[in-house]
Amino acid sequence: MVIHPLFVHFPVALLSLYAFLELFRFRKLVESNSWFNTKLILLITGTLGALATLKTGELDAESKGEAFLESAVFKLHESAAELTTAIFIFITALYFIRWLIREDLHEKIFAFLAIPSESAIRKIFAFFSGILRLVVETPLILLFALFGLSALLLTGALGGILVYGPDADPITRVLFDFLSLTSL
Repeated sequence: MVIHPLFVHFPVALLSLYAFLELFRFRKLVESNSWFNTKLILLITGTLGALATLKTGELDAESKGEAFLESAVFKLHESAAELTTAIFIFITALYFIRWLIREDLHEKIFAFLAIPSESAIRKIFAFFSGILRLVVETPLILLFALFGLSALLLTGALGGILVYGPDADPITRVLFDFLSLTSL
């Protein structure tokens, strides 16, 4: 039974929506907790879905045989899927840590662990939290989001080539020719 298609569409939708929401950089939105939390929820659920999709893709591919696993298109699709997932894991981690800071949960964690206020761990954390704020709450995050969206689109196009062939639409044909792929 092929289960990968049952999983693949949810992370694509959620992570694409996250990337599009990142494009809306109006001050009131960027400063809004609900806007931030919405993007965080999209990232967490989309990234968890991407991890499940990777696993179901591996299972389905193994059932198709050695020739399929050795095809150039499959290898590129698999690599692109892994890159996409890694990018969104990174962005999700940035957002999650920033959320801990915004909600002052990091202080509760430090207190629970009995870490003194003048410890090196707290100083290092303060340094990185400043950098994190500059990445997550400025247009710099757009670069990460667009890179993730580009990897997601590439993964999807290669998946489309695997399922429907290189002539599924004009974009997959151009991609197929551009990458000089010769076998499915």
